[in-house]
Amino acid sequence: MKKALIKSDARRADLGLLTGFIISIISLGGSIYLGINDKVATSAIMGGGTMTGLVAVFVTGNKRQRD
Repeated sequence: MKKALIKSDARRADLGLLTGFIISIISLGGSIYLGINDKVATSAIMGGGTMTGLVAVFVTGNKRQRD
């Protein structure tokens, strides 16, 4: 039973990483597209928001692991 629970948690973690990666690639790709098409302010907000979110999740995730 314990092995199944650990396997399930590992699968959920992998799916979370994959989903986060896909969302970040789409967001950054959209930001680049907007920048190329002269929507610089929107591009900066979208790209900055994406990067801020990724860094925040990474920092809080590492902090939780240490505790």
